Amino acid sequence: MILSGLGFTAAQRHEPVARFSGGQKTRTALAAALLSDPDVLLLDESTNHLDLAALEWLERFLRDRDGTLIVVSHDCYFLDRVTTRTLDLAFNRLNGDYSAPYQRYLELKAAHLELQLKQYRAQQEEIARTEDFIRRFKNSQLSKQARGRERCLERLKEGWQGRSGRTEGLITRPDQQKKITFKLNATTRSADLVLKIEGLTVGYAHPHNGQNNAGRVELLRIPDLEIWHGQRVALIGPNGCGKMTLLRMIVGELPPLSGRIRLGNNVRLAYYAQAHEGLRMDQTVLDEIRRIRPEMKETEARTLMGRFLFSGDDVYKRIADLSGVERGRAALALNAARGKSAGARRADEPPRH
Repeated sequence: MILSGLGFTAAQRHEPVARFSGGQKTRTALAAALLSDPDVLLLDESTNHLDLAALEWLERFLRDRDGTLIVVSHDCYFLDRVTTRTLDLAFNRLNGDYSAPYQRYLELKAAHLELQLKQYRAQQEEIARTEDFIRRFKNSQLSKQARGRERCLERLKEGWQGRSGRTEGLITRPDQQKKITFKLNATTRSADLVLKIEGLTVGYAHPHNGQNNAGRVELLRIPDLEIWHGQRVALIGPNGCGKMTLLRMIVGELPPLSGRIRLGNNVRLAYYAQAHEGLRMDQTVLDEIRRIRPEMKETEARTLMGRFLFSGDDVYKRIADLSGVERGRAALALNAARGKSAGARRADEPPRH
């Protein structure tokens, strides 16, 4: 039931996992976790690479399942459907605990942040007025009042025990998450026709039944297709239908089984890979940027990486030590760096066929 719900056909249940796409491998691991029937189910980005049918099935399965669920996800719609409590982990601490699913949590968090900012600004304005009064009247007839206000200000900065039993003192400015800010601009204008596909057969070849003779697996066929400058195209379909294989053919990682793919004049490719294949795991983020742009000075590289939230010693982290999201940001940074150089095709520089 679980394998069927996650989109596996009867034939696929006996296929080697090594032949599966990234999405199929994710679903295989997810099926194993669900079948273990645990008391506490931990899901780390379980919706990655799921097609719509499998995602809807998983939502229904988790809503109907007894037991505790702890899920890490960047899919806010999924969180809304399967959770009732939200723990906000930020700034190296538990930053909030809300008895609400994701969208309601956002509303509560925004209201809480607005109140904190209002209290912080009001206190800062009062401190500024107090300091101004002390400067103006410390050596005047109002010196007694000025010294009294100075003592109150010192107590505020040091903190003291209020009547409620809580420690009163300075209100710190609430932390706010940084946001990525960047632009990917083309340095040259390509031809109007950027991509043309002619009679393409998408698939791959592999040893058949353990023998050395080549076997062909055809995933899909695409008749003549043209994509024009400025168009934004969505490529959708169930897991394993050949989406990633088609992209790998377009960037030159795989040869077509038949047909032809042609890029227009002055067209340059940048490829953000599904699992960031090709990033050198033993290299640091800075090393990877310098690999793409050897002429780039460290200060310039740091400025670029700062736009992708890599600051301070973060630039010296090895790719292998980054989280999945951090690797995604690193791959985007490499694409941005490559966009400034000639002959770019992708962030993690695959071989061409």
